[in-house]
Amino acid sequence: DSLLRSVHQLFHTFPEAQRAGSGQLTPRVLIVGIGSPHGDDQAGWIAIQTLRKQIAEVVLTRCDLKTATVPLDLTDWVSDVGELHVIDAADMNVKCGGFVRMDYAPQHAGGESLSVLRSAREEGVHGFGLLAVLQLMQRTGRLPRKVILWAISGQDFSPANTTLSKDMMAGIDQLVGCLAAKLRTGPA
Repeated sequence: DSLLRSVHQLFHTFPEAQRAGSGQLTPRVLIVGIGSPHGDDQAGWIAIQTLRKQIAEVVLTRCDLKTATVPLDLTDWVSDVGELHVIDAADMNVKCGGFVRMDYAPQHAGGESLSVLRSAREEGVHGFGLLAVLQLMQRTGRLPRKVILWAISGQDFSPANTTLSKDMMAGIDQLVGCLAAKLRTGPA
């Protein structure tokens, strides 16, 4: 079984969906939830689990859903991605469970709207920060054409806490509902 999987991976290294009947390649959509087992920092992981349950198989044929503990993992997954969504918990001045959707553009990487991600992740629990990873991908020509960041406000990121807060779970459900609706209608 593992030999067959290896042979399949050898001949199908770059999975890409084709537009129905056109023969044109459509870049993949990749959705990554970043997290850790520490309280509300699980939000990215839980969002991916919830999204898997909510979207139809048809949507899954053009989307890949992954979880990561470190943003640097993104660099291994973007080779044929046209649209990247990243879901991550952040320490924001917003009620726990509140979320923001941000379009990432390299020319605005130092902007105020992205400062929440810089402060939450640059030296945070994930080590190499998300913004630094996106800038690295841009400099090396690996940044997908469209990058959408979903930051959800957390309350307790303590390593001693292994459960999500109630408000965070409600926020994840809302975020996933928005993202699932966009995926059903096509690119965000």
